[in-house]
Amino acid sequence: MKLRWVLIMAALLLTTASCGKKGAEVKFSRFEKVLFDTPADQLQGKLEAVRSDFASPLINCAPDNPVYMQQLTAFVSDPIVKEIYRLTDSCYSNLGWLEKDLSVAVSKAQKLSDSVAPKRYFTMITGDMEDYRNRVFCYDGDLALSIDHYVLPYTKHLGYCNCPMYIINLSDRRYMAADCMAAMARSRIAMPGGEPTLLDYIVMEGKVQYFLEQTMPSTPDTIRLRYTKGQLDWMQHSEKDVWGYFLQKNLLYENDMARIHNFIDEAPKTNAFRNSAPRTTDYLGLQIVRAYMKRSGASLDELFANTDSQAILQKSAFKPR
Repeated sequence: MKLRWVLIMAALLLTTASCGKKGAEVKFSRFEKVLFDTPADQLQGKLEAVRSDFASPLINCAPDNPVYMQQLTAFVSDPIVKEIYRLTDSCYSNLGWLEKDLSVAVSKAQKLSDSVAPKRYFTMITGDMEDYRNRVFCYDGDLALSIDHYVLPYTKHLGYCNCPMYIINLSDRRYMAADCMAAMARSRIAMPGGEPTLLDYIVMEGKVQYFLEQTMPSTPDTIRLRYTKGQLDWMQHSEKDVWGYFLQKNLLYENDMARIHNFIDEAPKTNAFRNSAPRTTDYLGLQIVRAYMKRSGASLDELFANTDSQAILQKSAFKPR
């Protein structure tokens, strides 16, 4: 009887402990639905009623400002913007699948760091579908997803923007969760003072990719790196050649953007190489940071706070394959 009682108490303690470690629950507040699903003559009153729900530096909600309301009324009445919302809502009226994926990833992130995960999540549409870089914002504990950026593959025939095809292909729901997690990482990664070098960019993107690898381990490399299968294969086979090129051309410590932007910017390829992958920095950075974390035993917070890219490279003992 005594043994049975001990086993029952142990089971209860384990249950209590597991209940105390509840995972993250991501839930998006849909600002675009408030704007476009509310009749124009009721919009100001609606915004006043929900103002506290969207009190974030990432969401511009100022219903008591006449200029703001005038501009907002013009925005939600614009025929093109209204059509963008219609298409966006037809694709993403329900974001339960995204919230589920992010809840799992954010729970993993919280085990690595207490501060990396946002506390509030918002969606919105900007109407500027060519501003690909700003598809996800993360600042001061809030994350805002510009969800209209992810309908480009479904609107190519409508001519809403002049984005090149490689951007359109990346503006797909498959990348949404990874883009959100990458924005979380970038909002916490410290950058060195002054103009960053190519090595700084390599290490920074390596930190982002390492974070994605740790928090989204079942997500394919092609999604985390935003590579096609062919681009990933090329990068895996050309790692040594790309690293050698950087060394030969003395580019690692170069901070002239005119010389290094080609290796950093989104593009269909890297112009220095034939039939290549874009953003070669992302893949190389992942190999460096992965090796550094294995050799250093650093925490995620320590990794993100470390601005000495040279020290990280040296500690990693990186040898391209």
